[in-house]
Amino acid sequence: MYVEERPAVGVRPVAAGPQTPRKWSVMGVPLTGGDGVPLPGSAPPALSVGFGWTPPEESRADFDVDAAALMLDDAGAVLSEDHFVHFNNPRSPDGSVEHRGPAPDGPGETIDVDLAAVPDRCARIAFPVSIFDAANRAQRLGQVRAVSVRVTRRPGGPELARYDLPARRDDDPATAVLIGALDRGAEGWTFRAVGRGYPGGLREIAHDHGLPVR
Repeated sequence: MYVEERPAVGVRPVAAGPQTPRKWSVMGVPLTGGDGVPLPGSAPPALSVGFGWTPPEESRADFDVDAAALMLDDAGAVLSEDHFVHFNNPRSPDGSVEHRGPAPDGPGETIDVDLAAVPDRCARIAFPVSIFDAANRAQRLGQVRAVSVRVTRRPGGPELARYDLPARRDDDPATAVLIGALDRGAEGWTFRAVGRGYPGGLREIAHDHGLPVR
């Protein structure tokens, strides 16, 4: 499959993120490290996962960023090509994960997740953010100073978790970052911060999770 090819869309700015240190908060409680936060409630909630970023002022229009979701089994492999949700495949076959496009309140994108509809064989939903056509544009995540992921209940519910990543070094080669993930456990779902950078972009992330791309 071709993850870099897509119809023409409006330019959106790029995100940045570090591998360490990590700091995020849920419901006003600051946390550090890679700890996860269990999602509250006895019933699996419908969630909105929002991604935001701040592009460099001097070249704002030159950057384009995309958020995606990979639905993984307990071995960390994508369930199928159709379970890789992104700009050219905006909805999973079961309808549990849907890419909603640009965020309504500023630079960013939104992905909706209905945890009650996620198939049983899905053990993790991982969320990468990547620069589109980064190699040809000679762009890196270190050129941008902020990126965040925010999990809220739908519709219009409270914020459940937020992960803010500090800026990367200017010479950091990463062009994509696996920001966070929703993990299924014996007692329910947990949102977890990851923050791992990939110099090979979205293709490398897909390949690492068992989805060959050309």
